[in-house]
Amino acid sequence: MQAMALHDAVLCCDEAVVELLLNRGADVALKTLELGSTALHWAAMLNIGNSHKRIIRKLLESRSDLDQRNNIGLTSFNYIFGSCNVNLVRLCIDRYNADLKKMFCQSYYNGRNALSFAAQNVDKGVMNLVLESEVEIDKCCFQRHTPLHLASQLSIRENVQRLISMGAIVNAEDTQSYTPLYFSFEPSQFRQGEKAGDQTVACIWKQLKSPVLHQSRPPRATFDDPRLNDHQ
Repeated sequence: MQAMALHDAVLCCDEAVVELLLNRGADVALKTLELGSTALHWAAMLNIGNSHKRIIRKLLESRSDLDQRNNIGLTSFNYIFGSCNVNLVRLCIDRYNADLKKMFCQSYYNGRNALSFAAQNVDKGVMNLVLESEVEIDKCCFQRHTPLHLASQLSIRENVQRLISMGAIVNAEDTQSYTPLYFSFEPSQFRQGEKAGDQTVACIWKQLKSPVLHQSRPPRATFDDPRLNDHQ
């Protein structure tokens, strides 16, 4: 991986060491060898529950490039868009000139657009930001995953409900014929005892029973698990 000292400080979420290294002239543009990620890429990827928001701000103040791509074609702004709160996203746009429009007109890694990233963000304000512009609700990536697939996979109930209310196709199938219902009913979620998965399944299952949707082909994913009866 060949991480640099600045990457290590970001990994440890050590704000003091990050600030020290930056003050000593650490190069924010240095990338890891394997994936070509900068320290800002790492900070955005590791930002769980806004754990790295202050570090992200310090890296931005040190002129980290939001548009610098790693080896799989993703910029740090892509990661920020998918994992940071809306205030930080707006900061990137308003102060550091991140171009949200690029995420609508250009295919990124796996063909995902701005709504695909926003669907994976627990901060609903980020999705609202995207939906302020005209956007294709069922835009697929190369695996034909729609934003609804991605929100369902992470059991982000509010995003699932919002997408469905905007007209997202609940029965959309990916390249392996999996629907959002399959993604939300992934067994690993139940092994971890996550209640969010139950709520998301209930939300999608309720929509699947809608008379409007009965005109379309039902999802191919079927389940014999008795827990599914709780959502019927």
